[in-house]
Amino acid sequence: MTTPAIELRDLSVVFNGEAGRVQALSNINLTIDPGEFVVLIGPSGQGKSTLLNVIAGLLKPTEGEILAHGEAVSGPSRERAMVFQEDTVFPWMRVGANVDWALKLRGVAPDERKALTARYLEEVGLSHTAGAWPRELSGGMRKRVSLATAFAADPEVLLMDEPFGPLDFVTRSTLHSIVIRLWSEERKTIVFVTHDVDETLLLADRVLVIRHGEIVDDLRLDFARPRTDDLRADPDAIAMRRRLLDQLGVVDPARAALAR
Repeated sequence: MTTPAIELRDLSVVFNGEAGRVQALSNINLTIDPGEFVVLIGPSGQGKSTLLNVIAGLLKPTEGEILAHGEAVSGPSRERAMVFQEDTVFPWMRVGANVDWALKLRGVAPDERKALTARYLEEVGLSHTAGAWPRELSGGMRKRVSLATAFAADPEVLLMDEPFGPLDFVTRSTLHSIVIRLWSEERKTIVFVTHDVDETLLLADRVLVIRHGEIVDDLRLDFARPRTDDLRADPDAIAMRRRLLDQLGVVDPARAALAR
């Protein structure tokens, strides 16, 4: 029997502050298998990022336990890398040095680091920027550096907290393709937070809908890959999109127009 990549048992998180007691997560039981691409979706402020931070080991649960590959999580680990919404590229290091740093932390030998740095920069389309400073790159290009660095770190689990939220449609589409290609090649376990239904349909094997700190739906997406805009015309995808919009409490404009 395969050991789960991530397992949460009766997990709850409570915050106590000036505003009083806030139940951020309530009695979460969850198993994520190795190699799954799991998307957490839900309205803002409902517990998605809190759950991701618990998995990362950045936040301790109030109750319950979390296991990563059968081992109790007591704090951050190199085996669970995080890609945040904000830029996390080191501004004092050139692009190639950022990727090399992740490899150095793994203990990779210098000659191998050079080859792997070149490989991951090529994977994200940035071979020509190895000697550039992060300040010389666009926001989308810096996000590519973050992806190259995260995959170069070779974690068992890659956690992504709305990483493409502030980017334009074209840039997001390019980054989606990069993530899916790298995931297909390396089969990392990915847990990805978003509130975007179309992004969810494009990326996920499995969707967990979170509202009020609870998992209220657990859905499998079996649409063939690679997924393209043709998915918008697939009846099953349309039905799934409507279900997710309903879960988010969003009125589908197309359905609203038909109802008038």
